[in-house]
Amino acid sequence: MLGVGAFFILGTKLKKALSNVREIDWARLAAFIDGEGTVRVYKAPTGRWGLRVVISNTDIRLISWLEETFGGYVYNVKPSTGNTKPSFQWIFASRIDLILAPCLPYFIIKRDQAEIALAFCRTNVISRIRSKKEEVSKTREELKSKLLVIQKRGAA
Repeated sequence: MLGVGAFFILGTKLKKALSNVREIDWARLAAFIDGEGTVRVYKAPTGRWGLRVVISNTDIRLISWLEETFGGYVYNVKPSTGNTKPSFQWIFASRIDLILAPCLPYFIIKRDQAEIALAFCRTNVISRIRSKKEEVSKTREELKSKLLVIQKRGAA
């Protein structure tokens, strides 16, 4: 399990790697999140919160480009029926603030979801203060609910 120090080191290395991403690629990422992606907030059975960006597509070239450009993980999704093409998912789950913030100016559909996710990310710092854990959990539940309402109403 990573401690706070490891989280900081991971974030520092990730920031450095992402500092080389071109502006056009941030715009492309925003467009792919708008059209093919989702922002997910979840609470694991262990009680631990998670946040991720997922982009799905049947063309591995897009998914490979995302992994090469931004990092993250690639998963092969098996078809649920015989008539369905195999698809691939790119998942970015660590420090998603580092990919959502540069995309903000370029979002057309999912800007409000990205802003909620960024607000969720800001709770990470507060969550390390023992006396604030209950307050942080309540805030995260509220943010998750807001995100689900937006996604349910079809505002992507």
